[in-house]
Amino acid sequence: MLAFRKMSRMTESDLILRPTIRKTFLKGLIAIGIFSLFLEVNISNLVNYFIFVVISLALVIGYMGVKRSTRYVIGDKGLLISPFFRAEKTVLYSDIVGMTIAQGILARRFRCGTIFLQISEKRGSYAFIGQGMGEALKDINNPIAIYDRITSAMSPYST
Repeated sequence: MLAFRKMSRMTESDLILRPTIRKTFLKGLIAIGIFSLFLEVNISNLVNYFIFVVISLALVIGYMGVKRSTRYVIGDKGLLISPFFRAEKTVLYSDIVGMTIAQGILARRFRCGTIFLQISEKRGSYAFIGQGMGEALKDINNPIAIYDRITSAMSPYST
């Protein structure tokens, strides 16, 4: 059963992860650059363009802060997912039925990725096509090592 209750107290062996934000900043700069191509920038509206860039960068930095505030704790019995302004979720290792790593071009470049956890319960944040629901550990550093750690922690629960 997917437990939406608190795990027991954290131990020293728990691993605390936070999403990387370097990739997010680069994607924001790319988006600002692409939108800038469609703007007519000249001397008379240079101030307006500067305001556009400042507001856009402020929104990107704000999103980076929200993203960075998410916390993933890999414990002895499961994972604790603490997103910003949402309830904490606990996924027990015994509830995980499958895992997938997703890495795009930028994610590989920044050595980060997302691990999708397919869970046996009906409740979850993400839907897997024809395969139920799941949770995700988004933009974590070194996802292959984290995948291996979760897999090794799951081994006592494997059937």
